[in-house]
Amino acid sequence: MVKRVFSALAAATVLFLSAYFGQANGVAILCGLVAVGSIFEYSRLTLGTLDASEYIRLAFLILTLISELTIVFFGISGMAVLPVAVILFATIILISIRTVDDLRQGFLIHTSGTLGFLYVGVFPALVIRLLFFENGLKWFFGFLLIVFAGDTFAYFSGILFGRHKLHEVVSPKKTIEGAIGSLVGSSAAGFLLHTALPDSQLVFILLLSITTGVFAQIGDLFESQLKRIAGVKDSGSIMPGHGGVLDRLDGVLFSAPVFYLLLTCLH
Repeated sequence: MVKRVFSALAAATVLFLSAYFGQANGVAILCGLVAVGSIFEYSRLTLGTLDASEYIRLAFLILTLISELTIVFFGISGMAVLPVAVILFATIILISIRTVDDLRQGFLIHTSGTLGFLYVGVFPALVIRLLFFENGLKWFFGFLLIVFAGDTFAYFSGILFGRHKLHEVVSPKKTIEGAIGSLVGSSAAGFLLHTALPDSQLVFILLLSITTGVFAQIGDLFESQLKRIAGVKDSGSIMPGHGGVLDRLDGVLFSAPVFYLLLTCLH
């Protein structure tokens, strides 16, 4: 628990210093570096487990990074790069197939890679794109606050009141009570975001917070599923007490598209 707290404080300090000295650009650069870490971790969890060759994993890393950067700089229109990335990745895998036994393995690798383009390519890019909005830093930090407040409330609610398992097969420790507590935490964070953006409508912010909180929990379960399939406890070890980048950002990645699209279409 002590390691967990100190790691979180250290990460928060680096993030706030980036915002203080570099404003939105500083935060974007930091987020980009973190996103690269998530790409490597995902590759290890999935393609590494499937015994993908080194050049296939390298192709995945390069294509994912290109997709991410394109969306960061060009927004939604940049997503046109995704079909190209998928086709190129499929072509590289097909070239590597030598036997009939390779066909099934190749399909699994291609499926995992295509999912990765979204999970650690598009989703982190949309987090960074929040910084391009008017009051971008406020929306960005508000988004993180909603996700992490939900995560914190879920943890303590689960310890204090947890009785009924949420999805034992995927994550044995998560409870329904913890999930409800998570939504309470996300809603409370929404109130704080509203005070920072007084021109925003409270009802919209609360709906945004609750929806974001729901998808953050789904993201948490999704990453737990990846780790169970890979047979590992953590996605990495960069953050003592937390694990890897994906362990800390699982909820952020899944809820980012929802937050971004709702903010774009309804605000």
